[in-house]
Amino acid sequence: MKRRFFLLSAGTLTFSQLLVNCAENNQATPINQSPKDSSGKRELNKFRKNLNNFPNENISYPADAGVIDVMKDYGARGDGRTDDTTAIQSAISAAVGTKRIVYFPKGTYLVSNTISAKDTNGVWRCRLILQGYNKQNTIIKLKDNCPGFTDSKNPKDVLQTGSDNPIAQDGPQAGGGNQAFNNSVLNLTIDIGIGNIGARGLEYLANNQGILENVTIKSSDPKMLGDIGLAMIRFGPGPCLIKNVTIIGFNYGIYAFGMEYGLTFENIAIEGQRVAGIYNNGQVMAIRRLISYNEGTIPVIKLDGAGFLVMVDSELICSGNTKNSVAIDSVGDNSEFFLRNVKTSGYRVVSITKRRQSEKTENPMIEYSSLPVKQLFSSTRKSLNLQVKETPNYYNNNFSDWAFVGPPTGGDDTSNIQAALNSGKPVVYFKSGLGYFISTKLVIPSTVKKIVGMKATILFSKNNTYFRDKSKPKALWEVVDGSDLLVIEALDCTIFNTNTETAGCYFMHNKSARSIVLKRIPAGYGAYKNETPASGVPLGELYIEDYSGTIRINVPQKVWVRQFNPENFEDGYNAKVTNNGGDLWILGFKIEGPGSAIETNNGGRTEVLGGEIYASGYVPPAGKACFLVNNSSVSFSVGTSGVNQYPVIVRETRGKVTKNLNHRDLPSRGGPSVALPLYSGQVTRKKGMK
Repeated sequence: MKRRFFLLSAGTLTFSQLLVNCAENNQATPINQSPKDSSGKRELNKFRKNLNNFPNENISYPADAGVIDVMKDYGARGDGRTDDTTAIQSAISAAVGTKRIVYFPKGTYLVSNTISAKDTNGVWRCRLILQGYNKQNTIIKLKDNCPGFTDSKNPKDVLQTGSDNPIAQDGPQAGGGNQAFNNSVLNLTIDIGIGNIGARGLEYLANNQGILENVTIKSSDPKMLGDIGLAMIRFGPGPCLIKNVTIIGFNYGIYAFGMEYGLTFENIAIEGQRVAGIYNNGQVMAIRRLISYNEGTIPVIKLDGAGFLVMVDSELICSGNTKNSVAIDSVGDNSEFFLRNVKTSGYRVVSITKRRQSEKTENPMIEYSSLPVKQLFSSTRKSLNLQVKETPNYYNNNFSDWAFVGPPTGGDDTSNIQAALNSGKPVVYFKSGLGYFISTKLVIPSTVKKIVGMKATILFSKNNTYFRDKSKPKALWEVVDGSDLLVIEALDCTIFNTNTETAGCYFMHNKSARSIVLKRIPAGYGAYKNETPASGVPLGELYIEDYSGTIRINVPQKVWVRQFNPENFEDGYNAKVTNNGGDLWILGFKIEGPGSAIETNNGGRTEVLGGEIYASGYVPPAGKACFLVNNSSVSFSVGTSGVNQYPVIVRETRGKVTKNLNHRDLPSRGGPSVALPLYSGQVTRKKGMK
């Protein structure tokens, strides 16, 4: 099959410009080559420095936080000379499955064998949280020329996370599965050392809520030898968030396989790969702010099989300036992609697509969809391109400003938690990995600026009456006043409205002017819901990262979400997610189970960049729509997977006219699964809406 060429100009681009053309199947975009110079390397080093300086570094905990310290509790030395393999594995085996944080103080931890997410009985488990002091000074380093890691034909992992009820205990799929909940690796470096050509830095598996953040994975070998930096090859990776990550060296920087369940990347730097920067065979991959620096003919991304790519705001640099250099090599028969605001330099071709059989040039434009843009009504044929804001944070490492809720009492912990919230201190923290029972709502006063959950779990007393009435739902967390930023992180608030004690419970009710950050939170079927604050006070902004739950934007609000996994029932709504007149920007979206995905109403604007539409065991009835759009503006870049499919992908209404984009109208990405690189439907906003 003849390949199709899309050629993009790179000579005069700024960082945030993409030269690309939304075209029909037989169109393409030409490139004007910029000369080879050292500016690309400077940009990479600048970006890597920015990643190194990302906030939330220098992590430490109060003595009573209950974390497992690999030095204090298990005797790891971290001196770069002593073999710490046994100490680290013992700490992990004690913690995995409990959600207790395994903490690595500053140091270089030398290892000589694979560190696995297995418990003390050798059984694979999930809920592993590895937390370093910072990624510059917390290093897990493989011994140079380490036995077992020097055979390129038999690659071996340095570090592995895993799944409960894995599909295999041994072999290539060992620890693989789709119950890899809460697995997270934070603020450290994995260095495969010198001469370990068969080494893989991290074989990462996480489902629903899991994050790889502020991490470097590198080869110290002079030739950058190594197999894969970040491998996601076993069954079932995602949904998860990979953010502020640098990968240096290896054959492949990132290698992902399989059609479930979607991967989200933001702020990624890759350099010095020998085969490809990123290889994607089947995954829906959402990427924002990737910077790549490679030489010669090494592609930045190779799309294979049903690989589906959405990439925005990125910079791809080739130092070789060779005539055969290709940035995105789409070799899969079912691969598709959407690009926006991507700068390239040194590449002759931005993308080659095997699936098309014709070649044609076109003047460059600002974005590109590998398939024709789908629409039901006449409007601009481009994505919404909503404003993107970075997630803010609150920092205070003065432990005298932290209020401890105390250890669980074994009874009702509501009053102890509320007392800590009312203490007047800006930070409130829980004991790592433990469960706290409550019987009524928790009110967050304006004095609290951060809640550090330590991966504790909020549980519901069996005898509570407050949350039982489904006809009168009540919030677990109430935010009613204040104007300062509020951050809630690493707290398990999983709510199942199918359970008697939580039938009438939802996650959070916000009617304040506070901007709120929700990060690393599994909320189950629980929903964030907003309400208009007191007269004259605007509703604050909402930032969400690595969240399993849902959102009800009942009144207009600006919302940014990175890695979003709603699996709730519709529970009286028309869809899992509701946007009534707000701005909802989503990078990385996966659904599962009954109901429509998102309903956008009343002039709302919803943008989904990289969605995995997976019905799982739910069989959508005839006429069931995935996305509902009512006199509003949307753009969707999504792929579907699984046996069961929505008959209607988008149902859009304007005035009294309703039209459907049907499943049968879209091309297959393998079996019944379909690809939609870009759907766009946009209306003029009402006067007064911002």
